[in-house]
Amino acid sequence: TVITPNGAGASASASIGIVLVRNGKMVTLNIPGFTCASTGTSSTTLSSSAGIIPTAYRPNSNNCFTVGAVIDNGARIAAAGVVRITTAGTLQFHRDGAFNTNYTNSAGAGVFDAIDVTYLIP
Repeated sequence: TVITPNGAGASASASIGIVLVRNGKMVTLNIPGFTCASTGTSSTTLSSSAGIIPTAYRPNSNNCFTVGAVIDNGARIAAAGVVRITTAGTLQFHRDGAFNTNYTNSAGAGVFDAIDVTYLIP
């Protein structure tokens, strides 16, 4: 599955391939590291389109996982971020665990290293 994470008003972004593997009621998701060219205006979140995760792979409740290394303003930052997987099949990448810190508008934002997460489905 290919996703294109964008911030509000983002003009350019990175298309990335994610891998979903289902084993019974468990799904493992691999998201490679990526950098978007711009996050847009006042974005606290980089998001995929709703429904990017196929219905058979969606969690039964919204899930949040720590991202060890986030990119903001073109550089790795010290604070851990969060990837949120919603029941609507959307991936959201937050700059920090508070979900309210804006990414810098003028430069690259994303995830420094690949992320592997496992969650339950109905």
